[in-house]
Amino acid sequence: MSLVGGKPKLRPRLNHLGCRSSSGGLGLELKQVTIRELVTVATGSPRFHVKHMPAATLRSELHTENSREVGLFCLADETDTFILHNRFVGGDQWSDELTDYSAPVWETVVLRSGPDIFEGIATGPTSTGQLKWAGGSIGWNTVEVELLLQRTQPVPLAVSGALVYTTSFERAPYEFLIELELVGPMGGWRLMRSAMGPSGFTLATGETTFKRSA
Repeated sequence: MSLVGGKPKLRPRLNHLGCRSSSGGLGLELKQVTIRELVTVATGSPRFHVKHMPAATLRSELHTENSREVGLFCLADETDTFILHNRFVGGDQWSDELTDYSAPVWETVVLRSGPDIFEGIATGPTSTGQLKWAGGSIGWNTVEVELLLQRTQPVPLAVSGALVYTTSFERAPYEFLIELELVGPMGGWRLMRSAMGPSGFTLATGETTFKRSA
């Protein structure tokens, strides 16, 4: 993306679709990679299992039998773990020149590590953890984390493609995930920009998978 008149302009690009490194609070090395690297590694046979953090909301229509709002998305096979979350980068500031606020810029952070970090993320209603890398950190305390199940069994998935906004802010490049296409033995899945806003994702499938929220 380029800055035009002081206002960030997003330019969509379909990428099948890199990197910075440090260590995580779970005691394992993490590095930030591109969405392209995620897609390249995670294609092929469905072999990745998924853990996700359902987003808290009073809007019950956002959690249905075949879709769920999530704040953190993790997928892992026997070799790799990828963790996705969205974070605010900048913008959304008043501009006298524009007489308006500049567009906010968000980034989809993709972290890569070995398979042990996936096992180290506890499931259940009291999950607590912290991940640190050179570019930032993610922390959560006593929240729900779920293993993705379909018909009571863990769902093996692979990535088949991604739709990504490529942007820049203060001369630095950023990627924002619009949609990640996932395939499994019982149908396709999509991880999309959340209906609640750019900080999260919507995880959806054509199959009846999730229990409706009360």
